[in-house]
Amino acid sequence: MSLENLKSVFEEDLNNGIEQFSSNITIDVNKSIFFNEPPAPTQFIATNPTDFSTANGNNDSSYTPLSQLGQSALDGLSWESLYNSDHTPRNNPSHKGLVPINYPNSSRDNLNIRNNGTRPSIFNLSRTDLLGLGAGEPYIINNIATDSSTLGGGRLLNQGALFGVPINRMLTDAARVGKYLTSPDGIAFILKQNFLGTNSKSVFVSKDGKLQSSRQRFKQTYNPLSTLLQTGFRAGTGPIGLLDKTEPGLSSLFGTDEYGTIIGAGPVQLSTTVPYDVNRTFTGGGENTNAFGFGAQLLAGLTGEVQTIKEKSSGGDKYTLANISKGTELLSAGVATLLVDENFNVNETLPNLESADDGMPFYFKDMRRNDYIFFRAYIEGLTENISPSYNPTNYIGRSEPVYTYERAEREITMTLKLVAQTQEELIKIYEKMNHLTSMCYPEYVGDDYGNRMKPPLTKMRYGEMFGKTNNEMLGYIKSLSYSVDQSSTYETDPEVGRVPRHITATIGYQVIHAKVPSIDTKFYGIMQNG
Repeated sequence: MSLENLKSVFEEDLNNGIEQFSSNITIDVNKSIFFNEPPAPTQFIATNPTDFSTANGNNDSSYTPLSQLGQSALDGLSWESLYNSDHTPRNNPSHKGLVPINYPNSSRDNLNIRNNGTRPSIFNLSRTDLLGLGAGEPYIINNIATDSSTLGGGRLLNQGALFGVPINRMLTDAARVGKYLTSPDGIAFILKQNFLGTNSKSVFVSKDGKLQSSRQRFKQTYNPLSTLLQTGFRAGTGPIGLLDKTEPGLSSLFGTDEYGTIIGAGPVQLSTTVPYDVNRTFTGGGENTNAFGFGAQLLAGLTGEVQTIKEKSSGGDKYTLANISKGTELLSAGVATLLVDENFNVNETLPNLESADDGMPFYFKDMRRNDYIFFRAYIEGLTENISPSYNPTNYIGRSEPVYTYERAEREITMTLKLVAQTQEELIKIYEKMNHLTSMCYPEYVGDDYGNRMKPPLTKMRYGEMFGKTNNEMLGYIKSLSYSVDQSSTYETDPEVGRVPRHITATIGYQVIHAKVPSIDTKFYGIMQNG
């Protein structure tokens, strides 16, 4: 059979399409052929002539009303079509007769709201309670309300407070916290809190001046019921009862875990429930602890034994404890600095000024008596001001004066922090403060004509920036002010002196060069030779 005799498989459909198109052609403006025959009244009843929602069309499907043209196929889709009220997905959900595609490699279990995707291990303990009180997190799942008038599920639990008390939320939160505390992770949390309370260290000063340490003095244990009570019984934004972590317990009724009470009254004070202490909240290492804070300290924490770290608040920083000493010059002896007096005899051993181990050398030398006053260089706000002065001279016919160089002044301003860590440091600091203050006043020298004032000229050294060993910067103290730091603690021992332990001194130092300064002067110690 030749190709000319072949009949197209589409010819029949093409002819039918042409016939249908031709029959629907509009003949004139007064006649429109949409139907071969007008629809029966039972098939097309509408008050709006453009509403064909009830008219049967092709393939027995309804026409779309003109008012709904352009809307999405997802319009009208609500959560009831896809999910159950408890947030679980429906099996084979559908919408307007359409069934979503189910992928065979996709697990519907991943849609479970309780599936967090983690597996419990020794490093990630399970948070599902062990008492069978319900499934794991999230512990509380509220049903979705079916309509706005339904008072149930989350809407019921989160409703407004009744008489100022959010009863529903209180009970829900208590149940949520209770489920966590009964899980393996919650039990580990309880054990950890009690272990930390037992192994923590407190450092304090005893009545006789000893520096001692012991385990946490107050509220050592943690009772998980205290958390449930605080969660389940609250009014408004705060708890009804202010309970600490040890409640509910009986120990507080007998004062054994309180902050101390005096037994007896008036002059008859037999003892106290808590030994004398000053700064109970300080923590730190001692001789009986290792780098991890355990060892003997843990044993002492379990037994409640008090350990003595230091018998007396003594010792301290080398520069702070260095004596105010007389001498003409300083000599380096390798491990220390020797102070030489007028007779060239060594009379004092000082910190090694040339060693980085002892820190930055910072001291003043009182030129009246050759006294050296050493300080630890806790310096901040260091400022140097150099002010040259010119004398203007005016001439007739000249629009500006002629300036003649006159002089220059150099002033150094600094803030020195004086902080005492021990009683010995405190005594030395105030001794040096007293001498530093005296360097603002003269020394009176008697002669045949009466008393003469000897000015308090000074030498100062600050590392190799200002001066160096035996070549300090000459000048005088131009201004001196002290202020007590607002966070300073106070010494309370009357025998030592009830004074603040933290003083800030602001010093203004006027430089007087030993030689007339010029273009060749080395103004800083790091630039000097020898």
